[in-house]
Amino acid sequence: MNDKEVQRLFVAMEVPEEVCRHIETVQGALRKTTVPVRWVKADGVHLTLKFLGDVEIHRVEELSRALAKATAGMRGFRLQPAGLGAFPSLHRPNVLWLAVEGDIEPLMDLQRRVEKSLKKRGFPADRKAFHPHLTIGRVRRGTRHDELEPLVASLSACSPPACASWNVTSFALVRSELRPTGARYTTLMRFPLGEASDCETTVEQLRRCTPP
Repeated sequence: MNDKEVQRLFVAMEVPEEVCRHIETVQGALRKTTVPVRWVKADGVHLTLKFLGDVEIHRVEELSRALAKATAGMRGFRLQPAGLGAFPSLHRPNVLWLAVEGDIEPLMDLQRRVEKSLKKRGFPADRKAFHPHLTIGRVRRGTRHDELEPLVASLSACSPPACASWNVTSFALVRSELRPTGARYTTLMRFPLGEASDCETTVEQLRRCTPP
């Protein structure tokens, strides 16, 4: 690997095992329809704060330091999965997701800090407003509108079971590798909230955690 090689990266919060089980339950209820959906593996679901795209490996150390310092003084907070939603709408679903509720203001503040810090490093700000959610599936391209009717009905009728909230104490820089069997995610570094560390992530360390 050379310094010009790129990795597909994003910044996100990981979800605990009990939330993954909750997601599997919701997906199981929706799978009963015949609509072709590519379901996200529950243990791969993240709450994305910022998608970065292809980043040259030599920039990752700089990126890690910026993310660590962006959240100095922040405290942890609690979130909880909420109701079902879809982009662009429940009546024309392309992306299926679970909303989150709880301490939304600290979450929004964290995302703004991440956005501001990365903008200073040349990563353009997102044009769309941040809408916190957990993506659980994507309708396959080319699905006709009339084929979506069973899924639309299920989305409207499905009431996700109650799920306990979880403590958010960190977020992560994650690498995404697109494969025929689905995306593979690797956490490169976690950033504890409220701690401004030097983040001694070196290019050589990143090389070692990159699979051949």
